[in-house]
Amino acid sequence: MTAADPRDPRDPGDPSEPRDPRERYDSGELLGPDDLRRSAEPPADDVPPRPERRPRNRSGWFGLALAGAAFLASLLVAWTGAVLLAALGLALSVTGLVRAYRGRATNGKAAAGGLVLAILTIALGFFWSHQAQPCLPLAQDTKKFSQCYQDHAGLL
Repeated sequence: MTAADPRDPRDPGDPSEPRDPRERYDSGELLGPDDLRRSAEPPADDVPPRPERRPRNRSGWFGLALAGAAFLASLLVAWTGAVLLAALGLALSVTGLVRAYRGRATNGKAAAGGLVLAILTIALGFFWSHQAQPCLPLAQDTKKFSQCYQDHAGLL
């Protein structure tokens, strides 16, 4: 391997040494697209500030609303679909918390409240299912099962 000739215009020289794109053009070297972009960028002092984006708070609020509705439905009537609603509220609340953590949302407390309510609803669903265990042998008779379920689960 031979050393590079210092007079060769194709020799890139020291890669750590910054080079002005105009010098490369004047020396007969072809400019690449990156070089053209760099030369067209304005200096850092003249860059206008980015426009401020609106906070993305919807997922946190929807998570809180769904988890709250699921908690009330599970508490009052032991509705089994409340656990599915709570799972959806849990997912939206986690999304809202992540956005609040990254600074894209401003309602971190509402998303945290939705997260807590969703977890409580899922735990309450497990409690009601444990309470309704004596009704399982009556599953063949719909009327007896629903009466037993109403007696053992839910506050209403």
